[in-house]
Amino acid sequence: MFGFGTKNEFVVDGKTAVVTGGSDGMGRAAAIQLAQKGANVVIVSRTAAALNPEKQRFHFISADLTDPTEAERVISEVTDWNGGEAPDIVWCCAGYCHPGFFIETPVQTLKDQMDTIYWTAAYTAHATLRKWLVPTSGSKGNASDASSQRRHLIFTSSVLAFVPVTGYAPYSPAKAAMRCLSDTLCQEVEMYNGARRNSNIAAPAADVKIHTIFPMGISSPGFENEEKLKPELTKKLEEADKPQAPEEVARIAIKALERGDYLITTMLVGHLMKGTSLGSSPRNNILLDTLTSWASNLIFLGVIPDLSRKTWNWASCLYPNIHREASSQLILDDVQTISSCWDLLNCTFEEIRDWQPDTRLHFLQYMQATHFQRLGSSDQFRDMEGITEFTMRKGIAGAKTWVSHVEAAAIEAVERAAAIVLEYSHDTGSNPGVVKWVSFFREQCSGGLGDRREHDQAWSAASLIALEHGINRARSSNVSYPTARELFWVHGLRVHRQLMQNRSIIVFFVRAALIFTNKSLAVTIERALEFFTRVNTPVPMKLWSEVVWQVGGVLFGYHVEGSPRDWELLRLIAVQFWEEYQKAAMD
Repeated sequence: MFGFGTKNEFVVDGKTAVVTGGSDGMGRAAAIQLAQKGANVVIVSRTAAALNPEKQRFHFISADLTDPTEAERVISEVTDWNGGEAPDIVWCCAGYCHPGFFIETPVQTLKDQMDTIYWTAAYTAHATLRKWLVPTSGSKGNASDASSQRRHLIFTSSVLAFVPVTGYAPYSPAKAAMRCLSDTLCQEVEMYNGARRNSNIAAPAADVKIHTIFPMGISSPGFENEEKLKPELTKKLEEADKPQAPEEVARIAIKALERGDYLITTMLVGHLMKGTSLGSSPRNNILLDTLTSWASNLIFLGVIPDLSRKTWNWASCLYPNIHREASSQLILDDVQTISSCWDLLNCTFEEIRDWQPDTRLHFLQYMQATHFQRLGSSDQFRDMEGITEFTMRKGIAGAKTWVSHVEAAAIEAVERAAAIVLEYSHDTGSNPGVVKWVSFFREQCSGGLGDRREHDQAWSAASLIALEHGINRARSSNVSYPTARELFWVHGLRVHRQLMQNRSIIVFFVRAALIFTNKSLAVTIERALEFFTRVNTPVPMKLWSEVVWQVGGVLFGYHVEGSPRDWELLRLIAVQFWEEYQKAAMD
């Protein structure tokens, strides 16, 4: 009751154990560890090919346990193999997870999940208990040998039976039903265990104990298949759940069985999840379980609303729009020829590089009005529009030029990232910026980038990686090398991203330097820097590009006869920047 004993409550040496679903994953790991402790193990699996006797030192039975007659056959066959004695341990591990949103899951899949998870366990338990609980003569129990004579029925549920998570609607109810069956049987078998203490009643040959394991994610072939089906929202909600190795789960579970635990979790987080849903289930340790329950319920006062908030925010970004915005149609009308890759977001680096700058600009505008709008990021890439507008005006990013490589890599990165988050594809195009942009989009959708500093750091980090990739692609190409002025401008983009990434640090030092001498100047610089690094308007980037371009002209001696001297241009641009900044500040 208090769970502080040291006696082994799960003696397996010389016992016969049946493990369903034992061909891989946790079932296989449990079977191996039981055998190492001296048990005679019988593995039951639907997949006979996985039960190769040349590779495994266990007896095996191929059976489809979704058929109740198959469960009866398995227990009968094991009994015959065991010299007429029923197995001592039956561990139900059969089943697989098919995640998905409820209304998007076919009804047949919902039924299959209940069949392979709940009904396989229920049928196996029914056949097992009917064999175990038959009254026999000379079966009276005594305290001295009770633990060694016990038979153990073990279910494998999931922590999702305690705390359901969006995306597991086909799976969680079956695991919760298994937990309810376990609680019921845990009480019911006491009727038979009690009968063994009465010498006047015919009773079963041994006491029966019920246990249920509640693992979290387990790395296995089944988990790999599950990840392919899992909605992106679900991955986001459970990103802190790092899958355990099957061997670790089996080891922790067996150790808990040896303590005599009833509800068994394999991680601290799972233990806290159990604490929220103990209900009327028997306790492993009254004191510890009560304290854990109090702590868990306090903790989950914040956890559950957080899960709901993330789901809400995700839906506001990703719920499919039936009708596109009129603005996207206007953009379409302006473009004479649109590649089919625009809608599918699978335009390659080479295709984008070979476009003229005006086509790249329209593609950016189209993505922001359609795909990015679904991601809650419809105005997050105006900065990139500013770059493209500048290169169009200067004529430096035509098809297959050095600068077009840099632009193409930046555009490809956000395009492929959006495609991955929207579940159009999983292709990164070998662009390292894609991974960072995927993270940005997901954080943006879940409301995790509400703070300007966090937003700028995530945005600039992704942009920098894509920029470096573009520079590397350009350097390795066979196109003409850029002029010194063009190269200076490209490096100016890098400096801008670094300023954006470190804006809060720069502001801190500006404040520290001017707080006692010119506080108003510090505030002005801070506000100007805030405007200068905005990405939801093309104006700051166009001005930055113009300043860098003219500085490059001064440094490298570029000058067009009859035009204002470069230093005069710099002065005019500075005035223009200040006017734009003042206008933005007024807004």
